[in-house]
Amino acid sequence: MAFVLLNNEHGDALTAAVRVREVFGEPTGAIRTQLQDLRADFADSSTQGTSAYVNQITLDHPEIDPRTAAADAILAVGIFADSLLAV
Repeated sequence: MAFVLLNNEHGDALTAAVRVREVFGEPTGAIRTQLQDLRADFADSSTQGTSAYVNQITLDHPEIDPRTAAADAILAVGIFADSLLAV
């Protein structure tokens, strides 16, 4: 998820959230719960989503600094999820 938010044709994580809202409408019910879960999975550098992203991106691209990759993922997912959860 973080990779897509950082590398998408619509721009950054905020514009990706805007596009999701345009296509699918306001998130409700189970989708809101899934967004909250996603947010929790990327809450900090020790969480499951962040760790998995950093492990994979640095495996594929060893030149990427793991701390930078973690910060990028945390920020991108946070902006995306928070934007969609704000009502």
